[in-house]
Amino acid sequence: YKAAEIIRQELEKKPTVLLHCLLGDAIDDHNCYATAWEFSKHTSGRAQAHWGTYYFRKAEYAEAIPHLEKSVEINSLQEKVWLRLGFAAIQLERWELAVHAYITYTHIEPLGFESWNNLAKALVKLGDKIRAHKVLSESLKCNYNNWKVIIFIFVCLILFTYILNRV
Repeated sequence: YKAAEIIRQELEKKPTVLLHCLLGDAIDDHNCYATAWEFSKHTSGRAQAHWGTYYFRKAEYAEAIPHLEKSVEINSLQEKVWLRLGFAAIQLERWELAVHAYITYTHIEPLGFESWNNLAKALVKLGDKIRAHKVLSESLKCNYNNWKVIIFIFVCLILFTYILNRV
Protein backbone atom coordinates (compact mmCIF):
# COMPACT_ATOMS: atom_id res chain seq x y z
CA TYR A 1 0.00 0.00 0.00
CA LYS A 2 3.05 2.23 0.04
CA ALA A 3 2.70 2.78 -3.73
CA ALA A 4 -0.89 3.93 -3.32
CA GLU A 5 0.15 6.32 -0.57
CA ILE A 6 2.87 7.87 -2.76
CA ILE A 7 0.50 8.15 -5.72
CA ARG A 8 -2.13 9.87 -3.55
CA GLN A 9 0.50 12.36 -2.38
CA GLU A 10 1.43 13.11 -5.99
CA LEU A 11 -2.25 13.45 -6.95
CA GLU A 12 -2.65 16.10 -4.26
CA LYS A 13 0.24 18.06 -5.77
CA LYS A 14 -0.78 17.80 -9.41
CA PRO A 15 -3.48 15.43 -10.59
CA THR A 16 -2.95 13.72 -13.94
CA VAL A 17 -4.67 10.98 -15.91
CA LEU A 18 -1.65 8.75 -15.45
CA LEU A 19 -1.64 9.15 -11.67
CA HIS A 20 -5.36 8.34 -11.44
CA CYS A 21 -4.76 5.23 -13.56
CA LEU A 22 -1.76 4.16 -11.50
CA LEU A 23 -3.79 4.56 -8.32
CA GLY A 24 -6.50 2.37 -9.83
CA ASP A 25 -3.87 -0.25 -10.62
CA ALA A 26 -2.37 -0.01 -7.13
CA ILE A 27 -5.63 -0.33 -5.20
CA ASP A 28 -7.54 -2.37 -7.82
CA ASP A 29 -10.39 0.14 -8.04
CA HIS A 30 -12.16 0.81 -11.34
CA ASN A 31 -13.52 4.10 -9.99
CA CYS A 32 -10.03 5.58 -10.40
CA TYR A 33 -10.21 4.93 -14.15
CA ALA A 34 -13.61 6.62 -14.31
CA THR A 35 -12.05 9.59 -12.50
CA ALA A 36 -9.15 9.61 -14.97
CA TRP A 37 -11.62 9.50 -17.87
CA GLU A 38 -13.58 12.44 -16.48
CA PHE A 39 -10.37 14.32 -15.67
CA SER A 40 -9.30 13.95 -19.32
CA LYS A 41 -12.65 15.30 -20.50
CA HIS A 42 -13.26 11.97 -22.26
CA THR A 43 -10.09 12.12 -24.38
CA SER A 44 -7.66 9.71 -22.71
CA GLY A 45 -6.97 6.43 -24.45
CA ARG A 46 -4.80 5.55 -21.46
CA ALA A 47 -7.73 5.83 -19.04
CA GLN A 48 -9.84 3.58 -21.26
CA ALA A 49 -6.95 1.10 -21.70
CA HIS A 50 -6.43 0.81 -17.93
CA TRP A 51 -10.17 0.55 -17.36
CA GLY A 52 -10.52 -2.19 -19.98
CA THR A 53 -7.47 -4.01 -18.62
CA TYR A 54 -9.00 -3.94 -15.15
CA TYR A 55 -11.98 -5.94 -16.42
CA PHE A 56 -9.81 -8.06 -18.72
CA ARG A 57 -7.67 -9.26 -15.77
CA LYS A 58 -10.86 -10.31 -14.00
CA ALA A 59 -12.02 -12.20 -17.15
CA GLU A 60 -15.03 -9.86 -17.37
CA TYR A 61 -14.66 -9.61 -21.12
CA ALA A 62 -18.07 -8.12 -21.88
CA GLU A 63 -17.21 -5.19 -19.61
CA ALA A 64 -13.65 -4.93 -20.95
CA ILE A 65 -14.47 -4.73 -24.65
CA PRO A 66 -16.17 -1.30 -24.76
CA HIS A 67 -13.25 0.29 -22.89
CA LEU A 68 -10.63 -1.43 -25.03
CA GLU A 69 -12.49 -0.41 -28.19
CA LYS A 70 -12.70 3.20 -27.03
CA SER A 71 -9.00 3.18 -26.19
CA VAL A 72 -7.92 2.04 -29.67
CA GLU A 73 -10.42 4.43 -31.22
CA ILE A 74 -8.53 7.25 -29.51
CA ASN A 75 -5.04 5.81 -30.10
CA SER A 76 -4.80 2.93 -32.57
CA LEU A 77 -1.11 2.18 -31.97
CA GLN A 78 -1.53 0.17 -28.78
CA GLU A 79 -0.31 -3.37 -29.39
CA LYS A 80 -1.29 -4.80 -26.01
CA VAL A 81 -4.76 -3.29 -26.18
CA TRP A 82 -5.39 -4.83 -29.61
CA LEU A 83 -4.26 -8.22 -28.29
CA ARG A 84 -6.54 -7.98 -25.26
CA LEU A 85 -9.42 -6.85 -27.45
CA GLY A 86 -8.90 -9.79 -29.80
CA PHE A 87 -8.64 -12.29 -26.96
CA ALA A 88 -11.74 -10.91 -25.23
CA ALA A 89 -13.65 -11.08 -28.52
CA ILE A 90 -12.65 -14.73 -28.99
CA GLN A 91 -13.77 -15.55 -25.46
CA LEU A 92 -17.20 -14.06 -26.22
CA GLU A 93 -17.29 -15.58 -29.71
CA ARG A 94 -17.43 -12.16 -31.33
CA TRP A 95 -15.57 -13.38 -34.38
CA GLU A 96 -15.80 -10.24 -36.54
CA LEU A 97 -14.35 -8.13 -33.73
CA ALA A 98 -11.61 -10.72 -33.14
CA VAL A 99 -10.68 -10.65 -36.84
CA HIS A 100 -10.55 -6.84 -36.81
CA ALA A 101 -8.43 -6.74 -33.64
CA TYR A 102 -5.94 -9.37 -34.79
CA ILE A 103 -5.63 -7.97 -38.32
CA THR A 104 -4.86 -4.57 -36.84
CA TYR A 105 -2.39 -6.09 -34.39
CA THR A 106 -0.59 -8.01 -37.15
CA HIS A 107 -0.18 -4.77 -39.09
CA ILE A 108 1.50 -3.21 -36.06
CA GLU A 109 3.47 -6.31 -35.04
CA PRO A 110 3.72 -8.77 -37.94
CA LEU A 111 5.90 -11.28 -36.07
CA GLY A 112 3.34 -12.26 -33.44
CA PHE A 113 2.85 -15.97 -34.07
CA GLU A 114 -0.07 -16.39 -31.65
CA SER A 115 -1.95 -13.44 -33.11
CA TRP A 116 -1.80 -14.99 -36.60
CA ASN A 117 -3.11 -18.28 -35.18
CA ASN A 118 -5.92 -16.54 -33.30
CA LEU A 119 -6.79 -14.63 -36.46
CA ALA A 120 -6.99 -17.94 -38.34
CA LYS A 121 -9.25 -19.37 -35.64
CA ALA A 122 -11.64 -16.43 -35.91
CA LEU A 123 -11.66 -16.70 -39.70
CA VAL A 124 -12.48 -20.41 -39.49
CA LYS A 125 -15.35 -19.63 -37.12
CA LEU A 126 -16.64 -17.13 -39.68
CA GLY A 127 -16.40 -19.82 -42.36
CA ASP A 128 -13.58 -18.12 -44.27
CA LYS A 129 -11.34 -21.17 -44.56
CA ILE A 130 -9.38 -19.90 -47.56
CA ARG A 131 -8.22 -16.76 -45.72
CA ALA A 132 -7.56 -18.83 -42.59
CA HIS A 133 -5.33 -21.14 -44.64
CA LYS A 134 -3.33 -18.13 -45.90
CA VAL A 135 -3.08 -16.70 -42.40
CA LEU A 136 -1.73 -19.98 -40.99
CA SER A 137 0.87 -20.00 -43.74
CA GLU A 138 1.86 -16.48 -42.70
CA SER A 139 2.18 -17.54 -39.06
CA LEU A 140 4.83 -20.07 -40.01
CA LYS A 141 7.09 -17.18 -41.06
CA CYS A 142 6.96 -15.82 -37.53
CA ASN A 143 8.24 -18.85 -35.65
CA TYR A 144 9.94 -21.11 -38.14
CA ASN A 145 12.72 -22.16 -35.71
CA ASN A 146 10.37 -23.98 -33.36
CA TRP A 147 9.82 -27.57 -34.55
CA LYS A 148 6.55 -27.87 -32.57
CA VAL A 149 5.19 -24.87 -34.44
CA ILE A 150 6.25 -26.29 -37.79
CA ILE A 151 4.52 -29.61 -37.06
CA PHE A 152 1.40 -27.82 -35.82
CA ILE A 153 1.20 -25.61 -38.89
CA PHE A 154 1.95 -28.55 -41.20
CA VAL A 155 -0.93 -30.56 -39.70
CA CYS A 156 -3.25 -27.54 -39.91
CA LEU A 157 -2.33 -26.93 -43.53
CA ILE A 158 -2.95 -30.58 -44.42
CA LEU A 159 -6.35 -30.44 -42.70
CA PHE A 160 -7.22 -27.16 -44.41
CA THR A 161 -6.20 -28.54 -47.77
CA TYR A 162 -8.39 -31.59 -47.16
CA ILE A 163 -11.33 -29.42 -46.09
CA LEU A 164 -10.91 -27.03 -49.03
CA ASN A 165 -10.85 -29.92 -51.47
CA ARG A 166 -14.12 -31.22 -50.05
CA VAL A 167 -15.88 -27.87 -50.31
